[in-house]
Amino acid sequence: MLPISVVGRDFSEYIMEYARRNIPVDRICVSDGCGTTSYEITYYNDSSRKLRLLSRCRDFVLDDLRNLPGVVVVNPIAREVSLEVLEYIRSNTEFVGVDIQGFIRVFNKDNYVSTAANTDALTKIIKVSDVIKMSIDDLQMPDVNILVNSLARQFPSKAIILSMGARGSLMLHNGHKFQVSTDSVVHVRDQPVLGGTY
Repeated sequence: MLPISVVGRDFSEYIMEYARRNIPVDRICVSDGCGTTSYEITYYNDSSRKLRLLSRCRDFVLDDLRNLPGVVVVNPIAREVSLEVLEYIRSNTEFVGVDIQGFIRVFNKDNYVSTAANTDALTKIIKVSDVIKMSIDDLQMPDVNILVNSLARQFPSKAIILSMGARGSLMLHNGHKFQVSTDSVVHVRDQPVLGGTY
């Protein structure tokens, strides 16, 4: 694993911990101009959650993405990666996985999170991905299943994963549907939230 990320000085303790665990840290860019992207997350008894953006670091630029490995997982959490940067990653690596959460989140005046997902935006992202992961929490649409099945028919060679919280996950690939169930118990623990490309 090679973390490629942009963080603030407030992340120094975690960088030292990564180094102690022999996780490469030379591609983690520390920016003086921002705090590390982080959220306050409130969980509810029905397994739903509410997010509020506490701080946001700068966007990724092409200089952050030199000498990419053959497999890249792109996981922005607050719109730090543009579609143009994602297309650059696609053209400079062999396999791309994308978690769409950070591409579709929007923030109100109090920094609470909602999503602005639409079929056009998802189609652009999936075109440059080999695997795309979506969360039912992020796709605030009347019938998510219709959207996911439509994307799977349009892009059968792509692996499309839909996580559904306590209800498990669904993966569609080459006309097949795979269901992963859970025990419906969600165990929550606090941990740092880091945005970036891995």
